[in-house]
Amino acid sequence: LQQPMERLFPLPSRIFLQTHVWPMLWRDGAVFEIRLQLANPDGPPLPVLVNCQRHPDAQQDCYYWVLFVTHQRTRYEAELLAARHQADELAARYARGEHFLREITDAVPALIAYWDRSLHCRFSNSQYQAWFGRDAASMPGIAMSALLGETLFDLSRPHIAAVLAGETQEFERQLAMPDGSVAFATCSIRSI
Repeated sequence: LQQPMERLFPLPSRIFLQTHVWPMLWRDGAVFEIRLQLANPDGPPLPVLVNCQRHPDAQQDCYYWVLFVTHQRTRYEAELLAARHQADELAARYARGEHFLREITDAVPALIAYWDRSLHCRFSNSQYQAWFGRDAASMPGIAMSALLGETLFDLSRPHIAAVLAGETQEFERQLAMPDGSVAFATCSIRSI
C-alpha cells in the first residue's frame, strides 16, 4: 500500500506501461487486455492481462485496475504458436514436394492426371493441360465431364466404372482436339 504502482512490474513492463498504457488511459480513459508481467520475488515474472478504466466521478484522477494472471493462456498461446510454426513448415515442405513432382511430371512426354472418386481433377501435368487446351489454373477441381464433353465422357463411362472398381484399364481412343484436329491416344488408367 501507498507505494508507486511501477514497483509491481519488472523493467520491460514498466517501460511499456509508461510509453503505451498511460498515454492510452489519458487519451481514451480505458485499456483492455494489455499483456504485461508482474514482478515475482519468488521466481520468474507472472504473465497478466490488464484492464483499467478511469473513474468518471472522482474529484481527481482515479483508475480501477484489474489484473488477470494468465499462466494457462500463456502456455496455450505458446502451444498455438508452436503448432502454427509446425503447420507452416509442413506446408512449405508440401509445396516443395508438389513443385518437385510437377517438375518431374512436366518433363515426362505423356499426359498425366489424377482424378478423385467424385471425378474432379486434383492434378495434371503441362502436357495434359495442353492436350485439352487448358491452363494450369483452370484444371484443379474441374469435373471430368466438363473437360471431356458429353460424348467423350459417355464413351469413357465403362472404363471409369471399372477403374473405380479397382480394375486397370488400357484402351485406344480417337480424340477431337480443341483446335479441330484429330489425335489418337493410348490410354492407361488405374486406381491408386
